[in-house]
Amino acid sequence: ATGGLRQAEAAGRVTPRMLASLGELLRELVPAAEFRSLSGEDEARAELGAVQHVADLTLPPSVPRPIGMLSGGGMTSQVGWHDPPGAAASFLSVTHGLIDAAASLCERADGAADEDARSCAIEAFGARLAAEVSASGRRGQLRGTLVAIEMVGACGSADEYGGRFAGLARQVGQRVVGKAALVAALQEHLQQWARGGAVASRHEAYAGLLPAELLGLAGLADEGASFYLCRSFEVAPGVTLKPSWSLGVYLSRSSAPPPPPSPLEHS
Repeated sequence: ATGGLRQAEAAGRVTPRMLASLGELLRELVPAAEFRSLSGEDEARAELGAVQHVADLTLPPSVPRPIGMLSGGGMTSQVGWHDPPGAAASFLSVTHGLIDAAASLCERADGAADEDARSCAIEAFGARLAAEVSASGRRGQLRGTLVAIEMVGACGSADEYGGRFAGLARQVGQRVVGKAALVAALQEHLQQWARGGAVASRHEAYAGLLPAELLGLAGLADEGASFYLCRSFEVAPGVTLKPSWSLGVYLSRSSAPPPPPSPLEHS
C-alpha cells in the first residue's frame, strides 16, 4: 500500500488496529502473502529503481543521465534523483490530494454554469503544490533527465483518459524535451482546458489537474533538466512494461542476496 493509505492513516480514517486485522486476514486467506505499507521514501526508491531499469532497456545513450523520475498518484507524488551525478539517490514525497481536488471540482460544477470553476481549481491545486515544492528546499535544483510515470506520465499519451492529452502528447510525449518546452506545452494545455464548461467526470477533472501537477513538479528541476513523459515502455516488439513501485520492489528483491541458511540446513 502507498500514498492513499499513508494519508488515510494520517487523517485517522485507518487505525493500527485495522491494519493489524487486515494483516491477519491476509495471512489466513493467502499464507504466502505479505502486507506492506510503504513510506514515501520507500515508494520513491522502488519507483526510481523501476524507471532506471526500464530506461536502461529502452532509452538510447544520448538521453542525458543520470535518470531520475517524477511519479504521480491519487494522493502523493514521488521524486527520485541523483545530485550530483554518481551520488546516492535522494527522494522526496509530495502530498497534493489529487483525488480530493478532482472530486471537489466535479461537485462544484455540478452541471451548473461556472466559468471560473476550472481556473479556480487549477489555481488552488497549483498553489498547494508550489507550497510543497518550496518547503522541500529543492526548487530548481534537480538535473539530468526526469522520467514522468504513473498518472502524470499519462500526459504524454494520446490514448489515456479518453484521448484528453492527445494534443499535449504530440508536443511532449515519449521524447526528450527541455524544461522550457514542457512548461510552455503544459501552460497552453491548461489555458485551453480552463475554457471548458462544467466538469462532469473525474477524467475531465484529471485532464486539467494532472498537467497542473506535472507543471508544479517541474518547478523542482534545473533549467537545464530534460523530461521524458511515458507511462508504459515498449521493451520488446509488442511487449510493454510499466515502471511502478511494484516492479521496483520485485527488482530489489530479485537482486538481494539470499538469506543465510537455517541451522537445520547444516545438519
